[in-house]
Amino acid sequence: MSKLSFDEIIDLVESEGYTIGERCLELSGYPRTNEDRPILGFDTYEELEEFCSRYGGEPTLFKRKDGWHGTFWYATGWMGRALTADDYLEDLGDDYNIAYSLEEETSYIKEVVGELLDNGFMDEAIKCIVKLSCIKDEFDRLEDDEVIITCQGEYFDTVKEKMMNYYHDTWKYEVGCLLSYFETEENNEDYE
Repeated sequence: MSKLSFDEIIDLVESEGYTIGERCLELSGYPRTNEDRPILGFDTYEELEEFCSRYGGEPTLFKRKDGWHGTFWYATGWMGRALTADDYLEDLGDDYNIAYSLEEETSYIKEVVGELLDNGFMDEAIKCIVKLSCIKDEFDRLEDDEVIITCQGEYFDTVKEKMMNYYHDTWKYEVGCLLSYFETEENNEDYE
């Protein structure tokens, strides 16, 4: 397939309900030349693959830092799948875990509560029981495609098992399409 013009890309993105960004060459947050653009806003990886096969783009993981202009994205490289709860968990660090079942969490809390009571720490034992109650409430609300993330035995977040974007610690990560286009004199101006 031949490359689209910049105007064709804008029309395509707007008609399909996606957003267009500007690609940063480095993590400095400054855009690079207008030879390719991030196309973002896909709901599923399958939707992204279909878009890329139709228009010649490449599935790419993008990230952008708080404080960067709203359309600037850094391309980290090719991405052959949607983001997962494990990707998010890796960014969070060692104190965070996926709560796979209420039974697992209950077993862990019972063990901790037992040790606290054996050592006379009633207030701390009550706090653990309250934490477990919050986790139980979240399991009651959990949808089939979601998982619960805990931090040191306390509820932290509920996320999709597979997702196209997430936010952590001043960075937003999103899987989108890196689409190259044909440069013309009319499209050298920045897209607003």
